[in-house]
Amino acid sequence: MPEVRRLQRVRPSSDLSVSQLTLNELQAELGRRVQNLQKQREELLAKLDEVDRELENVGLVVAAPGTDRSNGNGRAPRRRKPQNDRPLREYLIEILGDGPRTLKDVSEAVLEAGYQTTSQKFSNNVNVVLHKDEMFTKEDGMWRVVPA
Repeated sequence: MPEVRRLQRVRPSSDLSVSQLTLNELQAELGRRVQNLQKQREELLAKLDEVDRELENVGLVVAAPGTDRSNGNGRAPRRRKPQNDRPLREYLIEILGDGPRTLKDVSEAVLEAGYQTTSQKFSNNVNVVLHKDEMFTKEDGMWRVVPA
């Protein structure tokens, strides 16, 4: 029995919106776009190589693309977590043992006591620990240590 081939309709991509295309037409359009982008990429890389060679000819050393970060692998360097001598909870117990304080006061006191952090909003971290730990309670906007 002879093989039956189905002919796909070819629609100009500029005449219709994406919502009017069938799945096969969408896949074909994406394939065309990917091919065009790959071709553009290859052309740009060829131009970049040419520019790099010209720069090298005048004595400039050209770094490979994407390796200009300080760690040399093209990725942003990882930020190391500061090592504290004790957990945040212990700092909070010590500070709130002196009496009730607001969240802002507690956060500032913890930092002054030497706790190290890279957090942009450290008071959020303090707030989480205070809320989750049953050892702390909040009354009238002030945090206290729950009496034993």
